[in-house]
Amino acid sequence: MLELQNLAKEVQEFMREKVGTNAFSHMYGQLRTIAIEKRQARKRLIALKAVNQPESSAKRKISRSESKLRNKKRKQESFSKINSIYGKSSFKSNHS
Repeated sequence: MLELQNLAKEVQEFMREKVGTNAFSHMYGQLRTIAIEKRQARKRLIALKAVNQPESSAKRKISRSESKLRNKKRKQESFSKINSIYGKSSFKSNHS
């Protein structure tokens, strides 16, 4: 993830040097505005769907909560495997 962030910063600096700071800032601001508007539109659609189609909205909520629960269990299982292999106290002392 850190590599991707560094690459994005490098590309951003490269673009800023090529097109100039003012043009880059103007375009960057426009792109951010578009992204924010799209995000807000998606939120509005989800809210409208919750009112107009409560059954499908409830199914969506249930599936999301089940997915989160599965991920939580998966994480706990992986941590318990690590703790069973290395022991709880030795894992903390070696990786702190």
